[in-house]
Order: sequence, then structure tokens, then C-alpha cells
Amino acid sequence: MFNHRPFLKGEVTHFVKEFEGKRGDQEVENLFKTFEVTTELQGTEVSKLTSTCDENFPTVNANLLVAQSMCNKILDQAKNSELDQALESSRQAREKEWSNFMSDFQSKCEKIDDAYNQKEETLKEHYAKLEKDLLKN
Repeated sequence: MFNHRPFLKGEVTHFVKEFEGKRGDQEVENLFKTFEVTTELQGTEVSKLTSTCDENFPTVNANLLVAQSMCNKILDQAKNSELDQALESSRQAREKEWSNFMSDFQSKCEKIDDAYNQKEETLKEHYAKLEKDLLKN
């Protein structure tokens, strides 16, 4: 009851007979026809196509090369302008930093000069006082 082999074998045989009977050698004939068409195309049409391409494509190829070189030039100019902008912004930042450094340096120098002048005045007054005291004695 659970042995399905005889049933499956019968179905497979029936399917093969039906397939071969109805289709026959039609698939093989289709393959041969396709092979003939491709051989014919390869023999005649490919040479015609290559000669047509040789006549028309050199100008198209040259035009494509010119267009590619123009695109490359445009891209190079864009890169150069971006680089120039980056360099200019860096230059401005350095100039600003330099001016800040110089103003800080100048103010520190002025403070040092003021401290020096005050100390000098203090020492002059001190020595002047010592001279007066020495001359009095």
C-alpha cells in the first residue's frame, strides 16, 4: 500500500512517451536552426558591422576622448579652486593668529617697559635720597 515505486515508474514512463511523442526531435531541429543562423551571422554580418564601425567610430571615439579631456580639465580646475580656497582660509587664519600674537607681545613689552621705568624712577629717587642724606651728614 505504501510502495509508490510502481506508480511513479509508470508516471515517469508515461511522461517520457508523451513528451517524446508530441515534441519529437523538434528541440534538436530548433538547435540546428539556431546554429545555422548564428554561423551565417558570424560569416557575413559581423564583417559588415566591423567595417561600419571602423568607418563611423573613429570620429565618435575621437569626440569621446576630447569630451573626456575637457571633463578632466573642468574637474582639475574645480579641485584647484577648492585648494586655493582652503589655502586662502588657512592664510587668513595664520594672519589673524600672527596679529593676535604681535598685539599680545606688544602689550607685554609695554608692561615690561613700564615696570622698568617705574623701577628706574624708584631707584633714582632712592639714590637721590641717599645722596641728600649723605650730603647732610
